[in-house]
Amino acid sequence: MLIHILIEKGDIDQAKLYLQHLEGMSDQLAKDKKLYLFYLFSKAIILKTSLRTLDLGKAEELLRQILEDEDADYSHLIRVLPKLCELLLIELRTTNNLEVLEEIEDLVAQLLDIAENMHSFSLLCEAYLLKA
Repeated sequence: MLIHILIEKGDIDQAKLYLQHLEGMSDQLAKDKKLYLFYLFSKAIILKTSLRTLDLGKAEELLRQILEDEDADYSHLIRVLPKLCELLLIELRTTNNLEVLEEIEDLVAQLLDIAENMHSFSLLCEAYLLKA
């Protein structure tokens, strides 16, 4: 969670340092699936801060990997879906590809379902904002 706070504050270098510490715990990452998913998410949001297309693509790949993981629960999905939508919105702006728009709509629909099931008004707001 500290990595995410540092990114929100704009301290990317410090966030990268903490990610390296997390990578140093590779044996523990291999044993604890939730910690590994947290690591993937942290790495993805650090990559998302980059302006390089390659880094944004890698971030998208990591977020998709989390979505496809059978151990990912609502707590993972409510963090991953909005970030993936943000990345796809960047891609949509640069490519104007309607397939990307359809994918965003599908992800937002998933997010809306989760928000309604959880009765989370803040998540509903975020989903509707992405939908707009």
